[in-house]
Amino acid sequence: MQTRRKSRELALQALYAFEITGDEDTKGALASISTALEYDSQCIEYAQTIFESVVADKEKIDKLVQRHAANWELRRMAATDRNVLRIAVSELISGEVPYKVVIDEAVEIAKLYGTEESGKFVNGILDSIRKELAA
Repeated sequence: MQTRRKSRELALQALYAFEITGDEDTKGALASISTALEYDSQCIEYAQTIFESVVADKEKIDKLVQRHAANWELRRMAATDRNVLRIAVSELISGEVPYKVVIDEAVEIAKLYGTEESGKFVNGILDSIRKELAA
């Protein structure tokens, strides 16, 4: 669904801004980006859900990612990769979206916003996390 993809991209941009600025205004980060880029209300609503979920569970999500990111420190990952992983892990934990969709979307967004290797990197970590969550 194209709206969900746009929502994930909007959430990624907001999380990136939130992380870089350290601003405590979670709604403000998303609102300023969504207004500037003219997203529709349905897209903004789902992006807000993702964004708030990641912010609320960031510590739990980061520990899970760190455990599965062999030889990588979370702080040394590219900010886009780190935030794509956070979004995907949040969705995997919620279980509302099929894991194949979550992983595919994350890989495609990582390829779009990250480096040549981002897709493979994100895929490997998410597949490992998915297996742990399914156990």
